[in-house]
Amino acid sequence: MAGGISTRASGVWLPALFGIGAIPQQYYVGLVTAEPRGNDTGTSIFAIEPSGSAYRRQLYSIGPSWWQVTGGSVSNKSAVTFPTPLANWGYITHFVLCSAQNFGDLFAWGVLQNPQNVVQDVPPRFPAGAMILTMPASS
Repeated sequence: MAGGISTRASGVWLPALFGIGAIPQQYYVGLVTAEPRGNDTGTSIFAIEPSGSAYRRQLYSIGPSWWQVTGGSVSNKSAVTFPTPLANWGYITHFVLCSAQNFGDLFAWGVLQNPQNVVQDVPPRFPAGAMILTMPASS
């Protein structure tokens, strides 16, 4: 699977489309070593996030300064840089969008366009366009 949205996201984003609720004004981008599942939370994905070693989710906002739309996909408009690892973080394959730096809700995830084996002393950086979310249309 290329990515997805969580059960929590569908409960927040769908009502917001119809003016019944509000969307989050910011997200925290995290890195994971495996694909999350729809029922995962910002807490349950700790098991697949790097642990310790200076890792922390990075604040990323919403709006046209931060995201660009191409066809049926949205991608990051600005690079996302993480702190310098104090130890190896492993092979990072996916990114996640969460509501908080720790714990919180998991909203969405996607496959990184440039997966990386993150090693000590080399900060991972994901350039503009490296994080892509697609919501497939039904035919």
